[in-house]
Amino acid sequence: MKFIFKSWLLRLFGRALRSNEVVFIDVPGFNDLERTFSDSFSSECFMENVKYDLRREFRIARAKVIVSACGAVKKEVNWGAKRVEVWHATGAIKSIRNWSYNNVKNNYVICSPSTYMCELYAYCFGASRDQVKSIGVPKTDLLLNKQRMMANKESFYSNFESLRRKRIYLFTPTFRGNPNSSVSYRPILNFNKISDLLREDEVVLVKLHPLLLSERGIHNVNFVDERIVNVSNIELELLLSVASVIVSDYSSVIYDSVLLNIPVVAYAEDIDAYAKDWGFSLNYKMELPFDILEEANETILVEMLRAASINRDKYERFKKKYLDACDGKSTQRVIELIEKLRNS
Repeated sequence: MKFIFKSWLLRLFGRALRSNEVVFIDVPGFNDLERTFSDSFSSECFMENVKYDLRREFRIARAKVIVSACGAVKKEVNWGAKRVEVWHATGAIKSIRNWSYNNVKNNYVICSPSTYMCELYAYCFGASRDQVKSIGVPKTDLLLNKQRMMANKESFYSNFESLRRKRIYLFTPTFRGNPNSSVSYRPILNFNKISDLLREDEVVLVKLHPLLLSERGIHNVNFVDERIVNVSNIELELLLSVASVIVSDYSSVIYDSVLLNIPVVAYAEDIDAYAKDWGFSLNYKMELPFDILEEANETILVEMLRAASINRDKYERFKKKYLDACDGKSTQRVIELIEKLRNS
C-alpha cells in the first residue's frame, strides 16, 4: 500500500511539474546506454531498472522522454512520458515476447535493427507495427568504430599480455530458466577435457550472462588454470575486439559477431528442449550463417573452433535481413528522435 501511494504521488507531481529532461533506464548490471549516449547527455540522466531514493525517482517521474533498454519500465511513476525502446540485445535469437514488455502504449517508439525485424518487434512488445522504426541498435555504433575497437584491443592486451599471440575462443552462453525467479547454465560438456584438447596457442575465454552471476543464477562451467578463463567482468565490447572465434548458443552476441565478421560456432546441445521452453525468433537451424553442433562432444567442438571461418555470402545475407539499420549511425538517429519527442 505504501509503495502504491508513493507511486501515485510521484505520478501526480511528475505530471504537474513535467521537465524537458531525458532519462535513460538500462537493465540492472548493464551500462550500454551510458557508454553509447554519454557524449550527448549528462551522467545524471543514466539509471538502471532498480528502486532509487525519492530524489532520483522524482527525476524519472518528471522526465518528458524515457529511453529504455528493458521494456515498459518505471510506468508506475511516470505514465505521461514519451518513450523510446532500444532493446538491450542487438537482435532476437530466442523469443523475447514477455507480458512485462506488453505495456507499451501509443507513446512508445521501438527501435529495430532492420526493416525485416520491425514486424517481429511489434509482436514481441505487443505494439502496433507503426510504433516500430528501423533505426538500428545504438550500441553497435561502438562496435563498428574501427578506431575504438583497435583501442579496445590494446586495452585488453595491456592487461592480458600473455594472450596476445593466442587464438582466442570466446564462449558466451545464455541462461536457461525464468529470469524473474531462477536461472541456470548446466551444459553436459566436460571443461577439463576441453582444456586438455587445447594447444598452447589456444585459450577459451568465458563470459557468462549477468543473470548467471546473480543470486538467482547457477552454472557448472569449470574454469581451468590459464586455458579456460572467466572474463565475465570484462565488457563484451573489449572481448569482441580480440576474439578469433565466438562459440555461443542462443545469445544475441551472435548478431554482434556476424556484424563484425567474426567466425561463429553455435553450440546447441539442448536445442530441442530450448525450443520447447523458450522458442526462437528465427529458424535457428536454417538461417544461422555458420555451423551448429547439437551434441556434447568436446573433440568435435574444438575441431570446429579450429576450422571456423566465415562464409561471406551467408554473412552478408544475414546482415541484410536482420541488421540492415546497424550502419554506425544508429545513435545519431535515436538522438534526433529524442529531440523530436522533446520538442513535440
